[in-house]
Amino acid sequence: MLGSVLVISLNVGILLGFVLGNSLSYFTVPIVMLVAPILFVVSTCFLPETPYCLLKQNRIEKAELSLMFYRGVDGHFQKTDDFRKEFEQLKKLSLVAKDPFEHKLNWRDFFNIISLAQGTAIGWLSPFLPLLVSANAPLEAGPVTDIQATWIASLLCVGAIFGTVIFGWSADKFGRKFSLCMAAIPLLGFWACVAFGGYVELLYLGRVLAGLGAAGVFLLVPLYITEIAEDR
Repeated sequence: MLGSVLVISLNVGILLGFVLGNSLSYFTVPIVMLVAPILFVVSTCFLPETPYCLLKQNRIEKAELSLMFYRGVDGHFQKTDDFRKEFEQLKKLSLVAKDPFEHKLNWRDFFNIISLAQGTAIGWLSPFLPLLVSANAPLEAGPVTDIQATWIASLLCVGAIFGTVIFGWSADKFGRKFSLCMAAIPLLGFWACVAFGGYVELLYLGRVLAGLGAAGVFLLVPLYITEIAEDR
């Protein structure tokens, strides 16, 4: 079920991008959407790293505190036998580098701002590409050509290829939480390119950055949620 939350958030974001694109001006939409990645980074800073990742780094005490947070255990005296058993299993599993959890739906997963922001970045193209190729294009250089429009559409995939490698390495090197925060930076860059860029080259750069962010979201969000989900 947790996997479906990511899909739901992305699709809501795509729909939101289409709605905003038809309701607000070209330069207003990115300014509004710059708030989402910033809000995500701020909210993520208050969450601990996943217990599994901390155990792999041999930070056992912090891993236990992290698991207590995600299981709603307020103090050491409230730890149950099931909690202790789960933590011992986690310690064993971290030694063999296996991810044991099945997905369990939690209310925190609906606060999936980064997925929503990514979906909106993807949905941005649908309402605004016809505007960019029209005579009323808001770019300083005028309307984009058909070839340029094709590049704008396809460069997302180029960014995603590199993003998969970068964020896959970062998740193991620096941890899930840090990498998730870093995944918001390309999305900030994308909306900044749209908001303040008057040339098609900046849109190229923005779409590559959106692809980097997409790779981070698709790779890191399921990984993070899987490692904090309760074993059922």
